[in-house]
Amino acid sequence: MVKKEPLQTAIRLAGKLAQEPVIGGKRVIDVDNEPYMIPPEMAWPVLEYMKKLRPESKFELKEVMGGYGLDLIETVAEKTEVSK
Repeated sequence: MVKKEPLQTAIRLAGKLAQEPVIGGKRVIDVDNEPYMIPPEMAWPVLEYMKKLRPESKFELKEVMGGYGLDLIETVAEKTEVSK
């Protein structure tokens, strides 16, 4: 059975991340305050869903500001062009 709340949170965060610019191969959003807050018990389920939504990217949660902040970081896979 799929828990809807972590899935819905992952979908919402994936949409927010997609709006952010890629800087140095990464997109970053702050997830320690509204409206993108991830409750601690949902952190790992949300990351697992994020990986399923965009398997080509790598996702991680990182503490910032000495543990007072939390960022969700997406490392975007480099696109390789296929020559004909």
